Amino acid sequence: CCQQSVPITLITTLVTSDFTARYELLILERTTPNPTYCANSECGAFIPPTNYHGPDSARCQQCREDTCRHCRTRAHTGRGCTADQATEQVRALATVLGWKPCPRCATMVERRDGCLHMSCRCGTEFCYRCGGYWENCRSRCEGRYF
Repeated sequence: CCQQSVPITLITTLVTSDFTARYELLILERTTPNPTYCANSECGAFIPPTNYHGPDSARCQQCREDTCRHCRTRAHTGRGCTADQATEQVRALATVLGWKPCPRCATMVERRDGCLHMSCRCGTEFCYRCGGYWENCRSRCEGRYF
């Protein structure tokens, strides 16, 4: 009424707990800026902010599908989204500065000094020179880039 939300606490004793949960989710959907909806065309459910994973991905509670928060299609984790200008700017900067992406999660890594053996925060170990998994390379790549 009058553009004011009605607190569900006023009627919780009169309605089911399922209704209360659905109402609270609706209020969250209406108050979330730029809400994300499931990219699965058979679902399309609202994805609450608590289900966002990092800056790019959101997991649907209904069908368990991941959705890209930038382009609103199925998530493409690890590659980044070309619709996200900030990601594209970081990639351009990484190229200029010589940063390397982790081969598993694509997190950018900067080597300042020391050996070529990198350990990403996701737990992946890789060679900074070639970008290959450490167990396969062990810095024997001799400058080959692939």
